[in-house]
Amino acid sequence: MSQPILRGPLSVGAALLCAGLLASCSGSTGSTSTTPAPSSSEPGSSSSATQTGEGPSAKEVWANVRKEALAATSATMVGTVTTDSQTMGVTITGETDGDPQRATLDLGGTQGEVTIVTVNKTYYMTGDQAFWTEQAGADAAKALKGKYVVIEEAAAKELGDFQVGAILKEMFSDPELSAFESLLTPVQQQRLGDTDAWVLGAQGAGQLFVSADGKNQLLKIVGPKSSPGEFAFSGWNVAPKIAAPAKKDIVTP
Repeated sequence: MSQPILRGPLSVGAALLCAGLLASCSGSTGSTSTTPAPSSSEPGSSSSATQTGEGPSAKEVWANVRKEALAATSATMVGTVTTDSQTMGVTITGETDGDPQRATLDLGGTQGEVTIVTVNKTYYMTGDQAFWTEQAGADAAKALKGKYVVIEEAAAKELGDFQVGAILKEMFSDPELSAFESLLTPVQQQRLGDTDAWVLGAQGAGQLFVSADGKNQLLKIVGPKSSPGEFAFSGWNVAPKIAAPAKKDIVTP
């Protein structure tokens, strides 16, 4: 069987994801919030607002979370991003350098869901029925159901360079976020699930949630109304168990 050719919305790439993440924080650097976080129907919710008095400055929180995030060896991020009316679900887990890694993208509509597993610089792609039908046709989709195809790096990059480390590096180097480095006003604290979190930004204008337990871990990013999206982060520095697919599940050209 010939290798399917990636086409259509797969060209959205990491630019779509990073654009949404960066827009999530743009314009939110000048204020803090004690209003409730998103409801339980949204990813990473179960947040309650509490005002705890004087906390660290936004500058301190930003510097600490940036340092920890960029030094992390592995992490998991789950959520959605919407740009130009296109919504994409994203789940990425693995080493921050992208190997090993599992990245799943829900492209929405009839485009389906695709997963790329990266192990030892080899890229294994699989997808649901809708994805394979869109990419390779109905007949091929039946044969490819539950199977993986080894693809070249160039083909994998058509999906974008979806590496947690690359995404974080781009986000934290965005010049629009540099205002955090000069803000000396204290941030507020909210309860996010079972974790106390410092909050950078304002609800409706983009927020970052950072663990207030001394670990300074990025917990969640919530986009502004103008660029809706939300990502929850977990598994910092916990090496994920990601293995290559079994040989019986790999389709060769």
